Amino acid sequence: MGVLNSILPIAIMLILGYLAKIYFIKDKKFWKNINKLVYYIMFPIFIVYSIAKTDFHHTNITFIPVLISIILIFVRIIWLTRAFFKDKNFWVAFLQGSIKYNSYVFIGVVLYYIKEDTMPIIALITAFMIMTTNIISVFILNQHSKNKKNISQTFIATLMSPPVFSCLLGLALNYISNFLPSIIHIIWLNNTLDKIGSASLALSLIGVGASLNLNMDSRKIIGALLSSFIKLIILPSVVFITLSSLHFNQIIVLVCTIYAGSPCSANATAMTEAFGGDGSSMSFIISLETILSMFTLSVWLILFQYGHI
Repeated sequence: MGVLNSILPIAIMLILGYLAKIYFIKDKKFWKNINKLVYYIMFPIFIVYSIAKTDFHHTNITFIPVLISIILIFVRIIWLTRAFFKDKNFWVAFLQGSIKYNSYVFIGVVLYYIKEDTMPIIALITAFMIMTTNIISVFILNQHSKNKKNISQTFIATLMSPPVFSCLLGLALNYISNFLPSIIHIIWLNNTLDKIGSASLALSLIGVGASLNLNMDSRKIIGALLSSFIKLIILPSVVFITLSSLHFNQIIVLVCTIYAGSPCSANATAMTEAFGGDGSSMSFIISLETILSMFTLSVWLILFQYGHI
């Protein structure tokens, strides 16, 4: 019942967004603006607030280098498959679909399912894995898409992207709070940011549902399914086996497995299109993974709940 209670609210918000786009608010500009509001303002505020106020002193952070290493290994392996893809733009979408994760789904599932204090783990994953996967994505997109940038432009674009910049700002404020603790204890500001954060999670999930794209060239469906298989099954399996073998505690293993098994980030389409890449394929992969993740994440949670892993 706990698994159902954690997954069902997320599924309902996704379905609500999809149905709202089909039957109620059909204006594409509306949903595009909603996604922009969440991507550029609301979710960055949530990230900054969450990271800034989190106490990392009692959290084992050594799982972060392990996660980063696993992602880099996956990127290297997928890089070797380029020769098998006739459409290099689709390969770029394939790679992003295999490594990027949707923070909204990840955080939503963790907060609904796990009752222990998981914010330090969530904040660390958010801070370092958003930066890692976005830096990789920007580099790959810059190498293979039409709107190429030079190295300095790529570096600046990466640092200034809302996910990366908000993580860096949150970490900076967290460090400063060690010397000026009052900056994270302003009650009215905390209440405001907390409400914005809660609203951003719900609104972002509805926006993800509205952005679902179920139309795809049949020749690319197999590639999209393979990307989904890597992201939703292979990657979380490797993360679980690796962290378990290194004897991390069960909460860290569970949160990291949910992170690894979350679908590709919804903002990958906007980023891909900004570089002149294959936005339609990226959108389809995201949609397919989002739908399938409702089942695969449920399986992971059930396995943890009944102690089979």
